[in-house]
Amino acid sequence: MMNEDVKGYDVSCGYCACNYDFPLCNHTKCVSEENLGYMRGVTFDGIPFEAEIFESGDILGLSVIMPQIYERTYKSNMTLKSDDSNVVQLGQNVESYDWSVLPIGMVDEGVEEDLSVTLSYVDFLVEHEIVEFTGDMWNGAVMYVEDRACNMFARVIITLKEGNEFFGETDLELKEFPKVKERKKGVGLRVLRGGESYGSM
Repeated sequence: MMNEDVKGYDVSCGYCACNYDFPLCNHTKCVSEENLGYMRGVTFDGIPFEAEIFESGDILGLSVIMPQIYERTYKSNMTLKSDDSNVVQLGQNVESYDWSVLPIGMVDEGVEEDLSVTLSYVDFLVEHEIVEFTGDMWNGAVMYVEDRACNMFARVIITLKEGNEFFGETDLELKEFPKVKERKKGVGLRVLRGGESYGSM
């Protein structure tokens, strides 16, 4: 509806101005059945983002690429690998895993090491309803990347599920990656709430 407050923002017209450039993400290279889908969006306060849900084994993860809106502190020559357990963590011992394809082709600009900055990005995703944690155990890691247009972005990686334990959930409406011939049977493109199922039969 027009002229209605939404989460503290005054929506006075039928559109939202985008205050930053969208990231130039990869949607075709190295895409596999582990990459369940992606979406582009703009928050009510004009922050563009692109998000992806990925799954490998008993791990379900969320990767969000968004503008660098907080001051960063990082060390160079650090990378986050799929099996890297030495990543920034929030709350208890929950690791962040990464099988995202969106940043392929981007330049790695380091890993955020300041817990307060990482928490700021995770808080942003929660406040804008991109992710919701199901308990007190929050997790997240932040990397910095530069896309082909030389724009800097933060990449927030969150573990939604590990084994039988659910940490978070999302209502993102996902779009299927192009040029993927085969996909796991029973895997849908919407992550459901409630922790019962992350795919549709």
